[in-house]
Amino acid sequence: MFLVTDSMVDVWRSARSVSDESWADTVDRLELPSRETCLQLLAGIRFAEVDVVAILDQGVDLEEFASRIAARRELGDLPVDCPKGHEAGVVVKNGRGGRGEQRYHCRRCRSSFSVLTGTVFYRHQLPLPVMMYLVSHMDYSPLVRLAADLPITYRSVVVFIDSARKASDQTVVDVIRELSIGKTPSE
Repeated sequence: MFLVTDSMVDVWRSARSVSDESWADTVDRLELPSRETCLQLLAGIRFAEVDVVAILDQGVDLEEFASRIAARRELGDLPVDCPKGHEAGVVVKNGRGGRGEQRYHCRRCRSSFSVLTGTVFYRHQLPLPVMMYLVSHMDYSPLVRLAADLPITYRSVVVFIDSARKASDQTVVDVIRELSIGKTPSE
């Protein structure tokens, strides 16, 4: 029989205090952008054909850039290309995905996709702002420190960072690496 003492419970509770933090609290604490802002940033990187890093270096903040991209998308001024290489003229909007992202449909190949399709962020369970935070800090912050700042395990951080380094669409990863998303991880 295993006897659980009060001191063991206290140790367990103190160890769980970081992981009990909600994702919303983590996003607030690290000053991460909203999911919608992250989706607009990805749309800007993938479809806008502009140098995102240069625009943000000119003093335009992430939220303002995302709102500009959202406005262009609403006006239909931002052509969306099929990930399989078909031109923008055959792509139409096709509702919203389960997490609220805009879905598209290519009339030529009949595939359905979103701004996340084909990126390292596609089909991951971590929240999009957290994944962007990990990518933007993966080159200069130890993975142990990144894991300590998030309510996830070290293994989850390592698995995601490994998939980001092996991503097929390195353009998105390279641009996000150059951005400073969220606070710098704590010492």
